[in-house]
Amino acid sequence: MRTKNFIFLLVLVILFSLLLIILGPSNNENIANIQNLANKHFSKFKENLRVEKEKELDIDPKYMRLLGFTLSNDDLSSTSTTKNSQFLNFTKQNFSIVSYVLQNQIQSTILQIENLANVMPSENFLIYDLGLSDVDFQTLSAFCNSSSIKCLIMKHDLSEFPSYIMDEKLHLFRPVLIKQALARYRTILFISNHVRFRNVSKTLNEIRRKTEDVTSLMIKKIPITSNTHPRMFDFFLSDADSFLFVRQAKLDAVFFHGSKFLDEKILLPWLKCILTPQCIQPIGANSNSNHCKFNKKPQYRYSGCHGFDESAFNVICSISFNFNEARYSITDTSGPLFYKESLEDSIRILDNRKRNISETSDHPYNSDE
Repeated sequence: MRTKNFIFLLVLVILFSLLLIILGPSNNENIANIQNLANKHFSKFKENLRVEKEKELDIDPKYMRLLGFTLSNDDLSSTSTTKNSQFLNFTKQNFSIVSYVLQNQIQSTILQIENLANVMPSENFLIYDLGLSDVDFQTLSAFCNSSSIKCLIMKHDLSEFPSYIMDEKLHLFRPVLIKQALARYRTILFISNHVRFRNVSKTLNEIRRKTEDVTSLMIKKIPITSNTHPRMFDFFLSDADSFLFVRQAKLDAVFFHGSKFLDEKILLPWLKCILTPQCIQPIGANSNSNHCKFNKKPQYRYSGCHGFDESAFNVICSISFNFNEARYSITDTSGPLFYKESLEDSIRILDNRKRNISETSDHPYNSDE
């Protein structure tokens, strides 16, 4: 696009010069018209350059350094050494489940700990504290210490990143936490705080063993284009038509195995998009489910709802794995490996316990459904 515009502008200037010679100084009106036309096209050319520049994932290098990346020969590369105290350089442990707890959401995490203690009691569980009060932190720490699962709560400050990263509706902190956790563990199972596993420990261990780079534990029936704002594709130099029949993997529960491929092909472009507002949140992007129209025909048409970090994750994985979702997502399970429990449900369950009202059906650990 830039080359074509430059050639066009060059030809226009040459023609303009020839016309000046032919017409001479007597035809001032024609010369003025030609000059206006040249100025118009030149302005359009500059605008095109500006738009192209906006579509570049060009971010402040300080954010990449905070995430454990360094600048080398004008290229970003991953490193385990960083000045950020949250990315310590030490021997990595093999595996951990990783999640987070948000302000006033301690109930969700308490029930998540219970769930994991029943399903995967011998594993590590790292919980990033993203805003608990001191009282809730102490309460959760005490619950952690009394649980059979080996859980660790780590306070995490994201204040050095743009403020929109902590928007609970967008969940843009998830890629940041994933990158940080992979500095501690070779492999992680990252789960959102509403995830509750069924009795699938053997299945999870098998998936973990087979994961080379990344494996999502759930995939939607809808294509990526249905839940991704069309302008996001531009930032990855991709045509939306390439994604029409690639299904969207969910970010609720995903295995990540640390590798050079994961760092350079998945995490780096993902984090760069997250930290580029025009990429992660294009003008007109909306996450309100009330505006989603997934019944549009054909189904691959944009529904009006944008998946933000999940959409960027899918675009990047699709490109990196040659548009084959089976290479980065589970597509052949006999049933869902987990279910979602809302914060409201978690609060209700714990409240009912205080009143001695049993709700065992809310945690079907042994269900094969």
